[in-house]
Amino acid sequence: MFLICVPGNLCPPESFDALPPDKYVYEWMRLDPIPSLQEAAFELLKIATLYDNVILVGHSTGGIICMQAALFDSTGIIKGMVLVNTGANTNGHKDIRSHVKELSSQPITDVFIDQYLAARVQSIDSVSANILVAFQEYYKSLSEPSIRAAKMLQSQVDTDLIPELKRIKIPVLIVHGILDKVRPVRFAEEIHSHLSNSSLRTLPCGHCPNIEMPSKFAQEVLEYVSKLNDRNLM
Repeated sequence: MFLICVPGNLCPPESFDALPPDKYVYEWMRLDPIPSLQEAAFELLKIATLYDNVILVGHSTGGIICMQAALFDSTGIIKGMVLVNTGANTNGHKDIRSHVKELSSQPITDVFIDQYLAARVQSIDSVSANILVAFQEYYKSLSEPSIRAAKMLQSQVDTDLIPELKRIKIPVLIVHGILDKVRPVRFAEEIHSHLSNSSLRTLPCGHCPNIEMPSKFAQEVLEYVSKLNDRNLM
């Protein structure tokens, strides 16, 4: 099985460093022109065709990109998904329209970075110094990062995948930090209830299990991959 990881809004590829190095991280935030949700999902599906037995791992915004790609997949390229602290819509997701407006008009500064992360993790002390630096460097490397993030969020405001999730038949692992203030666990439970072949694992952390509890996150993902491998060998 080959992992293609899809980061959340403004999240660097290093946010998946806990997973084995033999993977591909799809940096949709670097695409030009700035993609919508649907455009990012189409591009992800094209990348998936380059590999065999693909498993998508999507965090936050990356998770809804993965779900959309799975719904676009008519040839069975995608064999499984791991959805991390994400949702199939933005219903009740803070004041999302105000957040879009705020992102569009606010420059990305070091103070913004600190506040952005602090609002998404249970404790900033749980995040390694290397990851914190990676976030800072990533923001600085992007062209118009706030505009890019705002456009993707706007795409999500106008999207609700819940009615379509029943079409996804591949095995799906849902991992969710139960202390998440951005995406409460009810979003994970909603996805779980609409997928016919899913399992839900909760962790005692905030919005970013992949950087708050990297070892436990990696364990959950690798156990899921191992089960899929065993199934394919039978």
